[in-house]
Amino acid sequence: MLCLFQDDCEVAQAGQRLRHRCFLFTSSVLLLCLLKLLSVRVSVRGSSYLQPFSTSSPAHTQPHINCTAIYELDPVEIGRSLELRRRLTVDVDDSSTVSLTSDCVRFLHSRGYHQVPTQRWSSAFLWPTLWWYIRTLPWWSAYCGYLCPHNIYCIHYDQKSSFTFIKAMQNIAHCLPNVFIASQLESVQYAHVSRLHADLHCLSDLLRSHTPWRYVINLCGQDFPLRTNYELVLELQALNGTNMLESSRPSHLKRQRFTFQHQLKSVPFEYRSIPVKTSAIKLPPPHGIQVFMGSAYFVLSRAFVRYIQSSPVAKDFLAWSADTYSPDEHFWATMVRVPGAPGHVRPLRPTSQTWSVKRGW
Repeated sequence: MLCLFQDDCEVAQAGQRLRHRCFLFTSSVLLLCLLKLLSVRVSVRGSSYLQPFSTSSPAHTQPHINCTAIYELDPVEIGRSLELRRRLTVDVDDSSTVSLTSDCVRFLHSRGYHQVPTQRWSSAFLWPTLWWYIRTLPWWSAYCGYLCPHNIYCIHYDQKSSFTFIKAMQNIAHCLPNVFIASQLESVQYAHVSRLHADLHCLSDLLRSHTPWRYVINLCGQDFPLRTNYELVLELQALNGTNMLESSRPSHLKRQRFTFQHQLKSVPFEYRSIPVKTSAIKLPPPHGIQVFMGSAYFVLSRAFVRYIQSSPVAKDFLAWSADTYSPDEHFWATMVRVPGAPGHVRPLRPTSQTWSVKRGW
């Protein structure tokens, strides 16, 4: 810059410094706004359709989705659903669930639970049990998907859950007459026998109930149904008293889960404690049982559940499995192979995936 007079140079330099400061200030504000927008986008992306509730907020109205058309691969309805999915929404947290369910009448009407049509004869078939350790939102979504007032839902939550989560689940069970909390709860550890005990507690409650159910479905709280309640009942009728679960011969690696004793030890990551393999070799399974591997999730007949709860063979095998790794993944798959168990699968068949629960659900 060429200055003819000293005063002109000073004025020009001052103006340049002012413009530089304004540029820095404006850039900083824009950067903060951009970071704020990015943080909001990240926090809501992938969230479910629900929005936060408070005791004073109006009931949320959901858009109509033709599920039958989507199931039949109708391109127009699929396009509508994808457009709705792309919208940024905020999901429900546990504290919002507590607020909403504090008024049961408003909760039932806002979610439309009082308007669900059902087939009365379906009550004789389904009694789902649910187990989860996450927020209430995924279970809410699944419940809306397969809600049937004539089904009964047994809930087991981890005793280590937060107070807000537990309160939310207790409120939901209080508001919904066909939902109850298991009478005995476990502090569940990953891959530990406590996970299996949680399922057994719900099954015990089901057998003591007065509902003449025929089948029980065990689900994770994150599962969402791909079939209607009517379709599920038709599938269960076709089972004709048999069970639906995975059962196959274990690989060499998975044999180590029950060949060696495992001890619950603290670990410095998410699960806190997990069973760790020791050098101690376990005794063979009782009653000459051959161990099979499968899944923790299943569809079982009432007769089979009664057998599990009363059979000395099942009780001995459960006790033997206490120091194994993830016994819930071999207990059911093995017991369904025991000769004499209701709806048992012949041990000579290497694999049994009778309409796998995870695929069919």
